[in-house]
Amino acid sequence: MADITAETIRQFIASVAPDIDLTALGDDTPFDDIELDSIDFFNLLLEVQTYCEIEIPDNDLDQCNSVEKIIAYCASQ
Repeated sequence: MADITAETIRQFIASVAPDIDLTALGDDTPFDDIELDSIDFFNLLLEVQTYCEIEIPDNDLDQCNSVEKIIAYCASQ
């Protein structure tokens, strides 16, 4: 499993949602606050799962709603 960084997650967000203002995205900012829609969120998590070689089940999605939460979730797998 690859370690994921905040910068890597920001790159994924820029890729799946190029209209998102990443300057407004702090590590603890909920994705809802930057208007990341559900399709973009799904695509972001697909990128994360592929990169980290993990599966994120639907019941764990609420544990992945910010950059820091994705990092913590991936580290716990």
